[in-house]
Amino acid sequence: MIHLSAKTRKLLRTDKRLIACEVLFVLVLVFTLPVLQLFPFSTIILLSAFAALSLAIRGLGWRDVGLRRSSSWLRTLLQTCVATVLVILLFGLLIQPVTARLTGKPIELSAFSGVKGNVWVLVGWLARVWIMSALLEELVFRGYLLNRIADFLGRGRQAWGIAVLASSVFFGVAHAYQGPAGMLNATVIGVLLGMLYLISSHNLWATWICHSLIDSVSLVAIYFRMLG
Repeated sequence: MIHLSAKTRKLLRTDKRLIACEVLFVLVLVFTLPVLQLFPFSTIILLSAFAALSLAIRGLGWRDVGLRRSSSWLRTLLQTCVATVLVILLFGLLIQPVTARLTGKPIELSAFSGVKGNVWVLVGWLARVWIMSALLEELVFRGYLLNRIADFLGRGRQAWGIAVLASSVFFGVAHAYQGPAGMLNATVIGVLLGMLYLISSHNLWATWICHSLIDSVSLVAIYFRMLG
């Protein structure tokens, strides 16, 4: 952890100009890196590194934004299971049909075409989802960005609501490779995950498990050619 004075840490945590610069920088990374291919690895790795640096400079860690031991793992698992079932049902019955109608196109899933009928590719993607993708996305978009936007707005009840919506838009943009329908789907799912984050008292374990289960169900559906 980076050692700074308490006064400096307080300033870094609340200075709106700094927060605005951070959020703008994240937006630039989300928009430009996938297009320009400036970073040889996944964009989310660079985003999570930046988020970790921001937290460290402010004297915080991932534990402070939700990656901590749950006071009740049973409650966390129950919340996660209920949320996952609700999101999957909403996705299949409402979100996907509506976004497809609005955009005139289905979700672009060509990046996952190798999963169809290939169990080993499926296993590889599932491992990637659980070990890296879902975890890092939750750390960045819920743990870091949602909290930072709430910091900018004063952390009141309305601030948290706006922060959930704004961070979810960033989350949707990060899924631009899935086309307009995919971006809209990701935005809506981001809102639902943001709500779970708040309902679970800022528990990133809950959102990570829920996110991983949602992606896993989607990958299995692609494997059986039920999606994409």
